[in-house]
Amino acid sequence: MSSQELADRLIALVSSIRVEDFFISPGSRSQALVLAAENLKQNGKAKTVVRIDERSMSFTALGSAIASGSPVAMIVTSGTAVANLHPAMLEAHHAGVPLIAITADRPLRLRGKGSNQTTLQPGIFDQRVIDHVDLQGLDDLEETKQKLIDSVRNSQPLQLNVCFDLPLSDKSGASQYLQRIEIPQKEIKTTRIDCNFKGVVIAGAGGEGAREFAEDAGWPLFAEPSSGSRFGSNVIENYSELLTNRTRDIQKVVVFGKPTLNRSVVKLIESMPEIISVASRFGPFDIANNAVQVQSASASGNAEADWLQSWQQPRSVNDSIRESVITKIWDRTEAEDSVYLGASKIIRVADLVAPSKDISVFSNRGLAGIDGSISTAIGIALKTKGMTRAIIGDLTAIHDLGGMNLTELSLPNLQLWVVNDAGGKIFEQLEVKEEVEPEVFDKYFQTPQQVNFEKIATAMGWGYELATSEQDIEHCLDIKGPVFIEVRP
Repeated sequence: MSSQELADRLIALVSSIRVEDFFISPGSRSQALVLAAENLKQNGKAKTVVRIDERSMSFTALGSAIASGSPVAMIVTSGTAVANLHPAMLEAHHAGVPLIAITADRPLRLRGKGSNQTTLQPGIFDQRVIDHVDLQGLDDLEETKQKLIDSVRNSQPLQLNVCFDLPLSDKSGASQYLQRIEIPQKEIKTTRIDCNFKGVVIAGAGGEGAREFAEDAGWPLFAEPSSGSRFGSNVIENYSELLTNRTRDIQKVVVFGKPTLNRSVVKLIESMPEIISVASRFGPFDIANNAVQVQSASASGNAEADWLQSWQQPRSVNDSIRESVITKIWDRTEAEDSVYLGASKIIRVADLVAPSKDISVFSNRGLAGIDGSISTAIGIALKTKGMTRAIIGDLTAIHDLGGMNLTELSLPNLQLWVVNDAGGKIFEQLEVKEEVEPEVFDKYFQTPQQVNFEKIATAMGWGYELATSEQDIEHCLDIKGPVFIEVRP
């Protein structure tokens, strides 16, 4: 068996479980895998995207996967290249995304011997969290096939660690090994929920299906911006304001997905003797140890009409520039467009003011980290027909400046809106702010920064615009990308 044959058979197997996109970072040990992916591309069976560093590449792959709803694969060389995938793989695990990491390795005999770029790669992402296969040869392909099927069926990431010996590559014939693999569908049991109560529906990340349930039940819907359910007649846009004084009125709570944005929602859940948690790709949700888990839910009965009406009250108005960015982008976004919201303050502003509208809104809410946000938005833009507008904070942007290196990518449909308030304003909500001196809080938590985003954008080949008013925001909404729009409150 040659290295190239092993790579050909493996890449063909990955393609056969409906992986169309292969994201690649350059390296030596992975060359046979790259040639196999290129062979599929030349035969019209795959697409390839090259990104120079693995961390940016992995979040780009993640964005592509969440926007398309399809599994994607990543190809990297050995050593620290593999470790750089870890943040995106963890996000994929907690968000239920089938992200396939194909990691090249040296032969088993060289592990622990001081061989260059060699570490213990199999299970590097912790096999208790993310499954893996250590491929030594063709005999391991049958196990690999089953693990791939499980990954797609269960919406989970997977590591395929492949050991290659010299010679590392040859002419590829990967397309001859393609096969047809059926992915068994899961059987889902629907539970009927008695809705003859004053109840509410909470929709967090992965909360698709919440709108239909809320409308059938006649209940108010508290939907986070990236829930997939923040539209329809039952959406209460300012629910966090109203919840402060109305928790005791609520008799029943049904949760779809993973709500993590709002402390008032957490307090409501903690106050209930029991909630009903509907399964999602984000995994079980039971933060107060009071959840009854169901696979799917349908409403039986409904609340009286005045219950929903009592929640439909106008929100308080705050003329901040952040709110203007959110509301104007929501107004301009159509069915073929996408919005990406970075973690931290901006998604919480959107949770307060984003209108009820059926549009595609994405955010990394599996672990709710700020890293990789620019790269994730790039991956989303690759799978969006219309415009992708990503809205993030300045510290979030700094975490992924390397992701702005577009290499071979052409992204006229990507706008990056960065709200620059020179530090982490979200941390002003922390209790520690009241406990320490202002200079201590600024240094360790707010972390003021003085990055010149205009120079960085120009160096990376992006357009640049500065927005300091509502008129500026309006002007920037239709600018062709890739463009970096710095918003200064």
